[in-house]
Amino acid sequence: MKTLMKRSVAAAGTIFSIPIFASAAYAFNEFRRTPGDQISYHHTLYSIYYQAMTNLFMSKLGSMAMQQFKKDCEDAVNVNEALLLKLLDRCKNTDYGKVHKFSNITSREDFRRMHPITTHEHYQPYIDRICNGEENVMFPEKPKMIATTSGTSGSHKKIP
Repeated sequence: MKTLMKRSVAAAGTIFSIPIFASAAYAFNEFRRTPGDQISYHHTLYSIYYQAMTNLFMSKLGSMAMQQFKKDCEDAVNVNEALLLKLLDRCKNTDYGKVHKFSNITSREDFRRMHPITTHEHYQPYIDRICNGEENVMFPEKPKMIATTSGTSGSHKKIP
């Protein structure tokens, strides 16, 4: 148990000391290479360390996100179907969900069969209702915004 504790403390020390040394080396090198009139004297060891720790944290977070993305890509069909079913379940009690029987859809095959391929015109009556302030039309909550397209394929269109 003591060995495990010692290794944990050593690992923690390494995690915190490497950014400190790397930050100090980087700062020293930048200080040497930067012309005198361009040097910022407002940075402190704390700000350099804080930046290094933030970079370390964000790198780890990005690495974890990339691992999840790669895992999801390996099983893209099932991941996408699960997302589709989650969205349909969320919207099944809206007016649109009731009309298109979202509560009866249990697979992507059901969705393909029960919900035809649509164009923007199909959604226009629902979008008009949303723009007039009506709730629970296509989504259970009010949209955060209603965007307007640039109109490159014709007229400008609203998208909740």
